[in-house]
Amino acid sequence: MKEKTHVLSLFTLLIAGMILFPAQSPSQEKKQAPATEKRAEKAGDANKAENANRALPFRGKVDAVDKDAKTVKVGERVFHVSAQTKIEKDGKAATLADAVVGEPVRGSARKGDDGKMTLVSVSFGAKETAN
Repeated sequence: MKEKTHVLSLFTLLIAGMILFPAQSPSQEKKQAPATEKRAEKAGDANKAENANRALPFRGKVDAVDKDAKTVKVGERVFHVSAQTKIEKDGKAATLADAVVGEPVRGSARKGDDGKMTLVSVSFGAKETAN
């Protein structure tokens, strides 16, 4: 009987120890959680910034060209030409004035904070084929 009492006492102490002294205290958990959340936030912010600055490709046919507003319409999208936009036609340097409605167009654009799509590069005319 004494042996059963000792085993029961040890078992009770073991359970009480696990309850009173967990492997990781709640204060340690609280300290680690914000650091993990901050790292995740920073990673998320970096991904958002990276995605916001990433040029998005497009292709289609020129539906409209507005030389005064410096825009090109491809399908339902309107792209704005900036001073930094690289413009080509048939593989050679060109200007917006060289664009013709109905011809193929491809390029890349970035979405600005104002929601406007600004052309990074645009190529008018048929895509060159390798010889």
